Amino acid sequence: MRKAALMGACTVALAAGASLASAQENKPFTLGYSAGYLTDPFQAIEVNLTLDAAKKAGVKTLPVANANGDAGRQVTDFHNLIASGAQAIIAMPTDSAALAPAVEFAASKRVPS
Repeated sequence: MRKAALMGACTVALAAGASLASAQENKPFTLGYSAGYLTDPFQAIEVNLTLDAAKKAGVKTLPVANANGDAGRQVTDFHNLIASGAQAIIAMPTDSAALAPAVEFAASKRVPS
């Protein structure tokens, strides 16, 4: 539980910094979350803590994309999150190697992940 809270706090600190930069430009900041799977309680708690903290920091969040253990689906999720306006994506990869093309795509769109 502490690890999830710490990760959530770190993530939100980064998102809050990006949000402040967006606010200075009068643009809302949008955060996407790509989960490899949400079948165990730890993963669900981690997601909930992160998104709750992001919302408290004034960051707009998109609905969580759950690949349900399917690496191909997670690649598609990245594309969908970017198409939905994500300016940054937090990812819990199903398969890090398989997700590399999605991370490269995100980088080409200037979306950190």
